[in-house]
Formats: sequence, structure tokens, C-alpha cells
Amino acid sequence: MFNAETIQACLYGLIGFRQHNNAAYDRYDSTVAASSSGVYIDSTAHSLFTIENISACAENFANTEISAYAAGTTYAKGDLVLSSGIVYESKVNSNVGNTPDSSPTQWLVTNLLSAYLRRLMNGSINNLFTSVIAEKKLYEVSKTLLTDISLYDGVGNLAKKITKMSRFVGFVITPKYKDTVVNISYAGFQFDTANPDLDLYVYHSSQSDPIATINFNIATPISFSWKQLATVQRLQANSNTYNDHGCFYVGYYEDDLQGRAIWREQSFEGVSCASCSGLNSYLYNQWSRYVAIQPFYVEEAYIEAGRTIFDTEKIIEVNNQNWGLNFKLQVQCDISDFICRSSAIFTDALRKQVIHDLLRDMAFSMRDNQRNEKVGQMAMLSLKGDFSSFRQDFNTYENQLASAIKGLSFDMSGISDVCVPCNAAGSGIEYSSHFS
Repeated sequence: MFNAETIQACLYGLIGFRQHNNAAYDRYDSTVAASSSGVYIDSTAHSLFTIENISACAENFANTEISAYAAGTTYAKGDLVLSSGIVYESKVNSNVGNTPDSSPTQWLVTNLLSAYLRRLMNGSINNLFTSVIAEKKLYEVSKTLLTDISLYDGVGNLAKKITKMSRFVGFVITPKYKDTVVNISYAGFQFDTANPDLDLYVYHSSQSDPIATINFNIATPISFSWKQLATVQRLQANSNTYNDHGCFYVGYYEDDLQGRAIWREQSFEGVSCASCSGLNSYLYNQWSRYVAIQPFYVEEAYIEAGRTIFDTEKIIEVNNQNWGLNFKLQVQCDISDFICRSSAIFTDALRKQVIHDLLRDMAFSMRDNQRNEKVGQMAMLSLKGDFSSFRQDFNTYENQLASAIKGLSFDMSGISDVCVPCNAAGSGIEYSSHFS
């Protein structure tokens, strides 16, 4: 698998649209005109790519109404708002309470033309890597290693409850192989009291702030209950977002807990206890192949008042402890970081993908104007060739794109052994043996 948001973040800006100089049209904003490779899309890439033609075939901006920014509204990444006559685009998800004109980290000054080209560029990145995975037969490299498995089976002993001591309690979770991601899709809880407003925190050892804070309503006391996460938590072994070779800390602050957690005797060292079932040994043997999980706590003295990450050197590891928690995990190979590390080799293919997708938009534009009709016909000819002729045109942009993808060659020997297929014959990819 690959994560679309991850590869968009690291490949966006690899190529850009060369800035135009026609004062009758909005200029491209800085993120559209930037190119880290020095490769640009303009009329030299294709004669149809003038600002006049792009504007004639794109969305009808003159008839597009943008809602005014509303304080208290939560905006998603890519949402457009109007504030003081200026168009802004949200740069982050869960964007709330940040006034656009004073929050440059959360909002980008833009215009409708630039927003359209940015969406096209991100779509092209997704289209390219969907095709690369299919052409290079990378389904094995992006396989699922473990599907929806819980840490353990069963519930806690109702007669045994964990005494609260104002600690942070939870699990250290460490993926064992690079280019893998541990997905947490469900959290399980068993407390002696209802907790309608409990936050579960996810920290990474290289980051000060929590990378996620997830709120749960645990309405039923005593009984164990699974809660599906609204957003799956992706714990990546290596990422551009945080330092490689770190670990994750997932848990809660005891001061937030109503009542007490119900204790479950469950070994996390692979040694079955007297009351543990064979199923629990099976579950442990399954997930422990790919991820290390260790219960721990941090005493109150080493917890930060602002709930930034605690002093990780002061964690105390324990065994046969679950803190009233359980998780359902999925482990997948994820080549997103490999793609980011190898981004330069995709420059030409991405350029052709953007050309292809912009021509497609021109060919199928629903705009009703004389220029659009003429440009659309020419764009279709460039994409598909001349259907009135019985000759096959091998120089269409569809064929050029397919050839560029087929011609990609990259060495994936740096990917972890658990994700590399045994037989890569005919894949066009170079493999070699290595040790993780």
C-alpha cells in the first residue's frame, strides 16, 4: 500500500506550472509555481497549455461561490473560504479557530485557478502511483501482513482493579520492520465506571506534542467494549513526519479516568500464564512477529503539565498488565516512505502524468465556450490519436505515459525483507538480498 497524503506531501512541488504574465488572469500561487526539480508545465510541455486555454477549459470560476470564513467551523485540508475579499485554502485537517489572515501555518493565500491546479497535481500523483503499483506488480510489496488481530482475548478479573496514582499508563508500540505501518482501528476498554469523555493519547518518541488525541465515550461500566476509531491511527516504522527508529506511546492519564480500570492478567513476553488460553498464545505469536508491545507507566513527577510528551527515560515497564485496554491491529507493508526517498526518479513520469491529466480535463471539459470546444478537440487528439485514421498513433500522450511508467527502474533492496516478494521476475525492478 501507499498512503496518498504522505506521497502527495513529499512529491508535490517536484514539478510546477511556470508562472504566466497575463494580467487578465490570476497568477499561480507560490505552491503551484514551485518546482524543486526545475521541471515545469507550460506551453513548451504542450502547445495547448497557455493560461487562456487552461482557464477556458477549467472550472467556471466566475460562477463559483466561496463561503465566507466562519469562526467555530471545522475545516478540512483543501477547503476554500473567503475572508476580507481574499481566497484561502486550509492547509491542515481539523482546522478550527484559526483566523485565515493571521494563521499562515493553517491557511494558504490562493485563488480558484491555483486551487484547481493543485487538486489536479495531487490527483496526478495518486494516478501515477496507482499505475506504477499495477505495472510493476507491487501488490506483493504493498501486502497486508496481519489483519485485524487483537492483543489478547478475554476480559479482566472484576475483583481486581488498578489503583490510580496520577500516572500516564499505556503501551510502548514499536514496529519491528521499516516500510511497515501498524494500524490501530479499534480500542477496547474495561473500567468499573462509565467514562463519557476519556482522551487516549498517541505520542512518538521524537515529537513533543501528541501526534493524536482521541476522545471516547465509554458509556457502559464493568463490561468490556470495543470502540471503533473515527480515524485509523497509522504508526509508521519510518516516516518523513517524525524520526525513524522511534517508538509510539499509546495510553491515558489516570487523572482523566472516572473510577478504576479492571485488571487483566496477560503476559506480553510470550510466556502463557496459568489462566491464559491457547488463543492468547496464538494472538501473541501472530502480532509479535511484526511489532513489539510493552505495557508501561510514567509516574506523576515526570509528566508535563501541558501534556507534551513525558520524560521517556523515566518510563517503567511492567508485565501482566493491560490498564483496562486492548487494541485491534493491522500490519501492512507501506512503500510510501520508499517513494519519498526515491522521489527524483519519478520526475519524468509525473510530468507526463500531469500533462495527460490536464489534457484529459481539457478534452472532457463541460464549459460552453468557443475556445473550449476547439481546445477540447485538440486535447482529445493528443490523448487518443486520430480515430478517423486506421493507423495506430504510438505518440499519443496515453502511450507516452504508459511507456514512462513501464520504463521506470528502481532498486527496492532497501525495503524490509518481510515486504519484498521472493520472485520479482519480469517486474522491471531490481532486487538484491540484504539484512534488516
